[in-house]
Amino acid sequence: YEMRVENFVLVATAAVREADDGSMFVREVKQKFGYSIRILSGDEEARLGALGIIGGAPQAQGIAGDLGGGSLDLISLEKGVFGKSDTLPLGHIRVGEDSNQDLSNAQHLVVENLNLLTWLGTSPRRSFYAIGGAWRAIARLYIEHTKYPLHVLDNFTIGYDEALSFTNLIGGLSAQSLAKMGSISRQRSVSLPFAAIVLNNLIKVLLPKEI
Repeated sequence: YEMRVENFVLVATAAVREADDGSMFVREVKQKFGYSIRILSGDEEARLGALGIIGGAPQAQGIAGDLGGGSLDLISLEKGVFGKSDTLPLGHIRVGEDSNQDLSNAQHLVVENLNLLTWLGTSPRRSFYAIGGAWRAIARLYIEHTKYPLHVLDNFTIGYDEALSFTNLIGGLSAQSLAKMGSISRQRSVSLPFAAIVLNNLIKVLLPKEI
């Protein structure tokens, strides 16, 4: 309102895209509020997330991963140009539900899905750009845990070994233990181990030099 925006676009991601009543929800919003919702494909979702990276780093090279509640969207970046992309049903909430909140089951589920994408591990030692609130929460925990002097999450970077070790730690903790580690909400602490398991296994596949 203060910026006097005259045009905006409502978009829906995996939660609506894959819901049985997703189309019904879109029609109801249109009927009640007069606004149309554009349901993004997995490829569009990955590209829009990666545009945020390119906006700040036009020559970005590596893999961008956007983790939401319902899906993991991956896309390759070659000096700012989009490459291969894929969407997997590995959102942090979805992995928890599909594994019956069992961390061991979640581990197998994540590995099975990542093994479907043969292109992921073909270019090691590049950057991995992590997008999404759950992964930002992991970065915040890392900053608090290591007493890192700057609490700035944007462009916060850690190396392969540190990321692998820390996500392995978080991916094995209960919600109660996570709540004691740092300033995360109770709701976030329930799904955060599953977000860590996804990131940990993704790092093992990609072998990036930095995250």
